[in-house]
Amino acid sequence: MSLTLEQHGALLDSVVGDLQDPAEIFAASVRLTGRLQRTHPQVASIFMRTGFANLTSESGLAPHAMRDLQAAADSGRLDIGELPTAVAMVGGALLGVMHLLESHPELDVDHVTDQLAARLLRMFGLACEEAQEIATRPLPVPRAT
Repeated sequence: MSLTLEQHGALLDSVVGDLQDPAEIFAASVRLTGRLQRTHPQVASIFMRTGFANLTSESGLAPHAMRDLQAAADSGRLDIGELPTAVAMVGGALLGVMHLLESHPELDVDHVTDQLAARLLRMFGLACEEAQEIATRPLPVPRAT
């Protein structure tokens, strides 16, 4: 279970590796993870089934989220407050959106996850226009191996 989530974290790292803005790295990771509901439903199912335990795990997505949020805070891009609380807020919102998408497959996953990322960026201090612009940029694509 945690291996699959760890692999997803490694994939996120490889996809966002060329991005420079810590706020964009955070937003892209949220957007790509939210899209798991459509792109990798089995991984999404594991993430949702293990749920809140993921938010405090020493493996899987939590360490990646902590690193990205801390980098965004250290750069001054985001005001996250206490790191564990910020991870809980992001993870809780992400789990909620993934459940919504599972319950309502007719929803536009791109729109919903982009809005989640924009709202999280706003919660952490970015202005509305900048958050919306970052959350709707083209997503990086995985490199061919």
